[in-house]
Amino acid sequence: MKSLLSLIAAACCVGALSAQTTVLTEDFDLNIVPPAGWTTQNLNGSTTFSEPWNTDGFGQAWHGDGGSADGQAENLLVTPMFDLTGMTEVYFHMDITTNWVAYMAHSNPSYGNGVTTLEASHDGGATWMVLWTDDVDVADQGIVLTRDIDISAHAGHTGMMLAIHFSGDWAHEIWVDNVVLDDQSGGGTGGLVYSITPMVAGGPVTFTVTGAAPSTPVILGYSLSGAGPINTAFGIVDMTPPISRFPNLTADAMGVASITLTVPGNATGVTLYTQGLNAGVLTNSLAPTVM
Repeated sequence: MKSLLSLIAAACCVGALSAQTTVLTEDFDLNIVPPAGWTTQNLNGSTTFSEPWNTDGFGQAWHGDGGSADGQAENLLVTPMFDLTGMTEVYFHMDITTNWVAYMAHSNPSYGNGVTTLEASHDGGATWMVLWTDDVDVADQGIVLTRDIDISAHAGHTGMMLAIHFSGDWAHEIWVDNVVLDDQSGGGTGGLVYSITPMVAGGPVTFTVTGAAPSTPVILGYSLSGAGPINTAFGIVDMTPPISRFPNLTADAMGVASITLTVPGNATGVTLYTQGLNAGVLTNSLAPTVM
């Protein structure tokens, strides 16, 4: 069986696809927030706020506000320190969902002072500068929005960190997923979303990719050896060789590719490290464990 790496190498030889530099990816699928290497900062040490950055239990980072009696929430979700040496373009991508938008400061009318920003630090988190402020509309409440934020002004820097800053004193809440930092202006995953239904030994499991280019091949690779990472021409692959692949898939006219397989009956406790490729763009990586 051909490996995903072999297919990537073959695609590189064709020369029709441009290379991508991926600095950072995080899909929060392990339901641990902050994930490994990330940190949180509470900028308002006197608050009694009881709902800091956490997982929602469904593979997303979440932050909410419990009410004005809890005081002002000023909490950062901070990336690991990274290096942008040699890069001339840098973009931060994330999927973000907001609830109770009317309690954010920019809303009209507004019932609160909520703000969501992306901020940068060049001094290890001692000080922060605002790079982007969310202007989500009330009409987009509860809708997953993909944000592609140009931070190319910081290209070439070393020792840099980014943070998603939740600020609020009442009711708005946000979910964050599929974080990518790379040099692609259109989105680190190109809108691709890879998902897997719960894996139960002896039962069916469905692997689905949405947002693919219509009527194009979708490759799903997997490893039982670990989460890598390894560098490829298309970015960081979160799988440790040897890497195998599932049967060939083709996205339908809506950009959806799906396959249902049967989990081996003796696979309880096994972790599957998996990631996809479509039109030269990697999907988010997943690492489900068989129940």
